[in-house]
Amino acid sequence: MGQIDGVSPVAVCTDARAWLRFAPMNAIATRLTAALLVACACTPAVAQTALTPVDAAATVADHPEAANVQVESLDQNPSTAVAAPPADEAAIAPPISAGDAHEGDAGNARQDDEHDEEADAAAADAFFERLAGLCGHAFAGRVVIDAPTPAGDDPFAGKALVMHVRECSQRELRIPFHVGDDRSRTWVVTRTRKGLRLKHDHRHADGSDDDVTLYGGDSEAGGSARRQQFPVDDDSRATFTRTNRAVSNTNVWAIEVEPGQLFVYELARPGRLFRVEFDLGQPVAAPPPPWGSR
Repeated sequence: MGQIDGVSPVAVCTDARAWLRFAPMNAIATRLTAALLVACACTPAVAQTALTPVDAAATVADHPEAANVQVESLDQNPSTAVAAPPADEAAIAPPISAGDAHEGDAGNARQDDEHDEEADAAAADAFFERLAGLCGHAFAGRVVIDAPTPAGDDPFAGKALVMHVRECSQRELRIPFHVGDDRSRTWVVTRTRKGLRLKHDHRHADGSDDDVTLYGGDSEAGGSARRQQFPVDDDSRATFTRTNRAVSNTNVWAIEVEPGQLFVYELARPGRLFRVEFDLGQPVAAPPPPWGSR
């Protein structure tokens, strides 16, 4: 922006600000003078001394009739000519702080977590209903994986294996697992606030509790209507450690249900995999009650 009739651009722009703020003018004069003031703020030579974009914004805000005036810089150099911002965008927006960005990320993460929890709960409900659909029925099974091979007597070898979905409520399912005449084992699947819980109820023939009983864990995230996994919980680790079975402190149990086809019980840990499958397409006669039940 050069000299205007011998008058410096700083003087012109300073006078424009004074005219707009104090001189009585009609609407047309006000709009033109305000436009001049905005152009002054957009001209580098002037913005460094007389005015800043904030000055221009404040003045235009005082005169809304000038809000929609579009002008170019008074500098005749096309490379520095810019359009005046609308009044509602003239004020400089505060930068987004790191804290605000972190809060936004945290909010998105919470929404994702809530969505994942809802999906897990829905899958657990669907799984429970599948299992409950077997209530009152018994099915024969066989061991398909037992690795490594037991070094001593195999408690499952040559034995009839039968699971019986025997006791059912809206909250809990009790499933005795009979190994020949051994009726000591019952799987207990219970609803929780976030999913499901699997426990192993072990009894002696007189119905009293075994030293190692009610061990198991809660369903982990990512389960489906077909398969749920249950990593060992802290109470079970304490039981295993107390009874010199610390090798079981990394156990993960799983149950699978494919209606009309397959029921699976599985135990896995590093170096150990046990899996027994039951044919849901061929129900069998219900076995006697498990030990401790009537």
